[in-house]
Amino acid sequence: MLRLLLMACPLSSNLFGASAAGNEALQFFEEEAQVITASRRRQSARDTPLPVDVITEEEIRASGSLNLWDLLRFRVGMDVLDMNPQGFSGMGMVSVRGFPRPRSLVRQILILIDGRSVITPLRSNANWEQLQVQLQDIERIEIVRGPSAALFDSNAALGTIHIITKKPGKASMASASALGGGQGIRRAEAMGEGALKDFSYRFSHTHRAQAGTVVPSGVRANDFLFSNKGNFRGAWAPDDATSLELFAGGSWDTLGDNVVTGVPSQDRFRSHFQMLKMERSLGTNSTLEVMAARNDDTDDGDSVDIRNLQYDLDVLHRIGWGEDRMHTTWGASYRYASAESTQFFPGEPRQRNEVYRGFIHQSMKASRSLTVTLAGALEDSDTGGLEAAYQTAVLYRLTDDHRLRFAHGLAPTLPTPLDKYGAVQQGPTRKTI
Repeated sequence: MLRLLLMACPLSSNLFGASAAGNEALQFFEEEAQVITASRRRQSARDTPLPVDVITEEEIRASGSLNLWDLLRFRVGMDVLDMNPQGFSGMGMVSVRGFPRPRSLVRQILILIDGRSVITPLRSNANWEQLQVQLQDIERIEIVRGPSAALFDSNAALGTIHIITKKPGKASMASASALGGGQGIRRAEAMGEGALKDFSYRFSHTHRAQAGTVVPSGVRANDFLFSNKGNFRGAWAPDDATSLELFAGGSWDTLGDNVVTGVPSQDRFRSHFQMLKMERSLGTNSTLEVMAARNDDTDDGDSVDIRNLQYDLDVLHRIGWGEDRMHTTWGASYRYASAESTQFFPGEPRQRNEVYRGFIHQSMKASRSLTVTLAGALEDSDTGGLEAAYQTAVLYRLTDDHRLRFAHGLAPTLPTPLDKYGAVQQGPTRKTI
C-alpha cells in the first residue's frame, strides 16, 4: 500500500500541473476572446452583461457551409429553417429560442454587418441570401440573445446577430478556390489584399449557383439560384489617434420563385452599400466613433417590384473613468429609410420613415465580483412615434471560470411603412395589410 501511494504522488503532481496549465490556457483564451456587441465596447466575452456566443473564422471554415444561415443552425438557442424547396431558394429563416416562427418573416432580431443594420425598411426583416457579405470575408459572428434595442435599434426583442468582417492585411496576397457538387451546386471565390503606403485594402468576390431541387415526383422545382457578391474594405490611419475605414459592396442574385402567384417565375435582387467609419482617440480610455452608411436594394420580380433605400448616421462616445471601474457609452443616430413599391403602396409608391435616436449605456464595477449595467434609449420615428427601450443586467463572478447573470430589458417593435400605409394590389383585388 505504501509503495502504491508513493507511485501515485508523482502522477497526482502531474495532474495538478496539467490542471494549472489548463487554467492558464483558458484564461489566455478568454482574454483573447474580445467582443463588442453586448455593450458597444471591446471587452472579454466572459464579462459581458448579456451572454455572447461567438462563431469564429476557424469554425466557419470547418463547417463547409454554403449558406450564411447554416452557420447559426447548431448554436445554442437558435432556430434555423429553410423555406419550402419549391419556393424561394434564398429564404433562410433565423429565430431565437424557437419563437416567433411565422411562415416567412422574423422581425424581432437585429442583424448587423460591421455595425451597420441590414434590416429592410419595408418589412423589418433580413433577406439572408441577399446580405452583402461573403463567408470568406467573415472574421467572426457574435450572437447576443435577449433584448438589445437600448444599444442599437428597435425590433431587437429576441437578440442581435453581428457579422464582423476581416480587416485588410499589410502584406500583399491573393487566393482563389472552387467547388462543385450535386444539385448543380458550384461556388468560386477569389480575394486579394495589400497596402499602398499607409492605405491597406481587401477585395473579394464570390459566385454561387444551384439548380432547382428535385422533388419526390422527380420534377425539378423552380428554386434555382445564381448569386454574385463583391466587397471592398480599406483602412487608413492619418495619425496615431485616428483611423478611417471604407466599406463598399453589393449582391446580385437571381432566384426561382413561385411563392406569390403559384406560377414559376424569378426574382432579381440587386443591392449595394457604402459605409465610412471614423474612430478617434480623445485621450486615455476615451474614444469617439462616427459612422455614415447608405444601402440601396431592389427586388425586381415578375409579380412584385420593391426598392428599399436607407441612410444612417451614427455618433457614439466611449469613456472609462473612476480608475476604470466605470464605463460609459452614449450616442445618437439618425436614419432615413424609404420603401417604394407600386404593388404594396398603390397611389403613392414611395413611403418614408425618419428615425431619431439617443442612448446611454453605463457599466459599474461595484466590487471585484459584482458588475451592474444600465442602458436606456429614446427613439422617435414617423411610423411608431416616441418609444423607449431599456436594459438592466447584473453580473456576479462566482469563480474565475464561472459567472452568474441576471438581465431584464424592453425592446419595442415599431410598425414598418408596410404596416402603416401598405396595401397589396394584384389585378382587380386589393387587400389591406
